[in-house]
Amino acid sequence: MSKTIWQKKLGGSLKIYQRERSKFIWVSFYVSPSFSSNGLYRKSLKPITSKTDGANEAKRLFRTFDFDKFNPKRLEATFNETAIKAINQRITHYKLKTKVKEVERGMSIKNTGNSEMLRYEKEIKPYLGNLPMNDRDQIQSVVNELVDKWTSVGNEDGTLLKGNTISKYLNLIQVICKQGVADGLLNLTINNPPVDRRSNARPAYAMTDLLKITNRTLKIYELNEDPKYKELYIYFQFIISATTRYGSETISLKAHQMKLLFTKEDIEFIKVMVGTTKTQKEFSYQTDPYFMMKYGNEVRERFKQLKSNQYFWFTDDKRTRNQINNWVQDAFVRIAKEVGVYYFNGKSRPMTSIRHIQIKRDVRDGNTVDSVAKKFNTSPTMINSNYDHDTDDDNVIADYESYYEKRINKVKKRK
Repeated sequence: MSKTIWQKKLGGSLKIYQRERSKFIWVSFYVSPSFSSNGLYRKSLKPITSKTDGANEAKRLFRTFDFDKFNPKRLEATFNETAIKAINQRITHYKLKTKVKEVERGMSIKNTGNSEMLRYEKEIKPYLGNLPMNDRDQIQSVVNELVDKWTSVGNEDGTLLKGNTISKYLNLIQVICKQGVADGLLNLTINNPPVDRRSNARPAYAMTDLLKITNRTLKIYELNEDPKYKELYIYFQFIISATTRYGSETISLKAHQMKLLFTKEDIEFIKVMVGTTKTQKEFSYQTDPYFMMKYGNEVRERFKQLKSNQYFWFTDDKRTRNQINNWVQDAFVRIAKEVGVYYFNGKSRPMTSIRHIQIKRDVRDGNTVDSVAKKFNTSPTMINSNYDHDTDDDNVIADYESYYEKRINKVKKRK
């Protein structure tokens, strides 16, 4: 190493200096034994040759250096300490992410980070919380044992977990491990144990099932003369006729987002202009031709009477949008159970299952999966993996007739 020909101390261990065989200024300061063999940070400030400029750059580097990353005490952090830090950052991230939606819709939106914290506290912390964050092998071993426990013995409630649920836990563990890498506690994250993630899609409703639900809703209105149920009846019909995702996206639609249009043949339909959605910032969809034909009298006047910033659905309801949304979902489940259609093949069918039948109908009408995915603001992969797995006899027959149409016609001729 060449000899130092001059040096200037800038306070503490920070100094600048020049080497015998270099015209450029160098900087040096102490970090910790975990940083280098002698604990020093050394760097050429090339192309700086001025002492004044060198001193200014050295001070900037010193101020911005992440000393905490190489603090020996930090290496003693537990998995739990790292987890709390990582998940709190996620909570802040989701809060900022949903802020625009909350302003647009006038309602609070569930923070995914809070759910992750509850999931961590219940199922992960008891097993990983006290482990040293820098012991990758031990973390890997315990995670492998956890996955085996979840699939063979069950979670803390004794329930066997399915692949998709376990994957959520593993994804959260990966988030925590990545925080450990960022903090200098791990060199790399652990490997996720293999998990069966086969889709467990909910079965779709048949149109006869939905008819039972809507008829019962209308009957409740007629028996009690409660206007909320009349509105609920029309709202259900709107969801059945549109490509919307039920929930806050739909319950918070305002008059300026709804536009009445006409085809060349004077067929009415509604164009719905959504704000921020699950997958993109702007999206629009249309109701099918039957909605305005059957229920136009119930909604047509709203386009004339409502002010642009008024809610289109449940306009006069004094409850918050969150309260209305929860009531709608609870009412759907309750009524579906009353008429005996909520469960099918042992699986429950919430309002999301309405979307399943819409997608299946559009595909069966001859539309390509790509075009249906675009219309429903989803992906072809999601349609193939989640919306096309009904196994009831009616759907099997319909699929069979569609696939073997030509051969079935030949069989008919031979009979």
